[in-house]
Parts: sequence; structure tokens; C-alpha cells
Amino acid sequence: MMSRSNLDNSMCGVLLHGARDLRVEQVPRPLPPGADEVLLRTSVTSICGSDLHTYLDGFIGDTPLGSPLVLGHEFSGVIEVAGKSARDGNDQPMLPGQRMAIDPAIPCLRCEF
Repeated sequence: MMSRSNLDNSMCGVLLHGARDLRVEQVPRPLPPGADEVLLRTSVTSICGSDLHTYLDGFIGDTPLGSPLVLGHEFSGVIEVAGKSARDGNDQPMLPGQRMAIDPAIPCLRCEF
């Protein structure tokens, strides 16, 4: 059983531990965002084909699930906290209260990744 102080620093997450093995668990709350990051309160998450394959098989392509994983890398939400240098894809400041749609396959074109 977690104490109240532990619960204040955690939240619920659904983690995939292996093929068809989803578990609801307490996970740590995210740290405050860095200067060029935002903290987003997720509203909706979609499950795509790669998520489905990972759930069903425990791997995607030739990449096995190495550790517990939260599925759903395509999502939307509202910015809770924005770092002072956080910019969107149009180089505009990102602000608390803004709604965001995230597709991690679209690069920012400002960094090497």
C-alpha cells in the first residue's frame, strides 16, 4: 500500500510487460519541463498498428519489448507548463492552455533528431 505522500508524487499508468500483459500501476509524475520542453496533460491517445503488434506479440518487427512500456505515441492534450524557450513547429512560443496534437514522426527540424 502506498502512503499519501507517495501518491502525491505518482499517477496511474497502463504498462505493457509482455505480449497481452497490460497492468495498471502507479508511475512517477513527470519532472518539470526544461527550457525548451512542455508538460502536457493528455486528453486522448490513439493506438496504432505498431502498438497493436507490440501488445499482441511482445515485439514489433525484429524489436522485442525490452522493459515495461506505455503504449500510445500518438496523442493530444493541453499544455500545463511551458518552458521559457518552448517553440512549436512554426517557431511560435508554446503557452499553457494551448491544445496540442502530437505525432512523434514529424521532426522539429531544429535539432539533429
